[in-house]
Amino acid sequence: MKLGFLLLSAFLVLGPSLAQAQEMKECAEDRAKFCEDKKDFAGVTACFAAHDKELSNPCKQELERILLMKKQATARGGGALSAFGGLNAMGPPVPLISYDNRYSPGPNAPSFNENKLNISSPVWHGDKDLVSLSLAGSILRINSPLYLDNGKKLPNDLYRTELGAQYFEQLPEKKNWGFRGSVGYAGDKPFSNSNDVTYSGSGNAGLPGSGNGYWVLSVFFSNNSPLGNYIPIPGVAYIYRGETFSGMFGLPILAMQWTPVFPWAFSFALFGPTVQTEAAYGSLDEYQIYTGFYWNRQIYILADRDNTKDRLTIEEKKAALGLRTPIWGTTIGEVQAGQVFDRAAYIGNGLFNKDGGNTPIPADYIFSVNIKARF
Repeated sequence: MKLGFLLLSAFLVLGPSLAQAQEMKECAEDRAKFCEDKKDFAGVTACFAAHDKELSNPCKQELERILLMKKQATARGGGALSAFGGLNAMGPPVPLISYDNRYSPGPNAPSFNENKLNISSPVWHGDKDLVSLSLAGSILRINSPLYLDNGKKLPNDLYRTELGAQYFEQLPEKKNWGFRGSVGYAGDKPFSNSNDVTYSGSGNAGLPGSGNGYWVLSVFFSNNSPLGNYIPIPGVAYIYRGETFSGMFGLPILAMQWTPVFPWAFSFALFGPTVQTEAAYGSLDEYQIYTGFYWNRQIYILADRDNTKDRLTIEEKKAALGLRTPIWGTTIGEVQAGQVFDRAAYIGNGLFNKDGGNTPIPADYIFSVNIKARF
């Protein structure tokens, strides 16, 4: 059951575009042996899960490498940004629900508590294409008053809601294309004013390169993005896969994952102004412990902003230790503890602009829990 979840979880967040780009060569013999009669992606997924205990170790390790590479390349900005670069050009082949909670206790810094819920599910798919929907919501609560240097008090509660839709189609000769759009709110007074609506869209196309390479071309547009608002942002990336090294090289994304010897894995991802790097030991079918460094930003549209293009940014760096492990059935859990530091909240129009006020936020401890389940 544990390995069955590993396989399913890999496909849950993987998506055919990346799977076919990587070709999963180490799993070719297992597919021919157990799943030769399965032609569509969902059928292969279910077949691999049914034969989890019989799959070869190279195939298991390949799935873990691809899963980690996909996780690195997924944006932390929300909206269609999660599809930027083509690695998440479609929803997962089976329904997925994810819950996150993170807590910073204080008392020498403002206490933060954040809850996130994400639900996604395919609503239609054929042999070569798929349509999926996603729903996301979160509440970030600042339990102590937080003032900018111009005297402006920040809201105690910040909300984020989003409804998204995705389409993906596999074309002949290993080419594919897809698009994604989303609409929602990210601010202190959701659903109160149509001027506060967030929206985003992205399109992407993939085509094979030479050898093990794969090219992805993208364009992204949003009014609430860590990459820039109201302007189309083009992207190009090259995916490479070796026996122990996988990478995605391009703009605005760079992601690398190195597995020198099982069960060690090292990873690095740079997506615009966000950074994530991890060193992990273990296998996701049993347990995996890891240490990591993260640099993240969250962006909100406040209802009482002076300039309609002003955005509130909450930025932080984090160093943490964590554990990932299956907990029951097709559910996997993750716990993490560490410290957040070099934090700030500021308002402005544009990346790193602080004309609307700025304040540092003292360092603090942080604890988080994540649960993902297939249903």
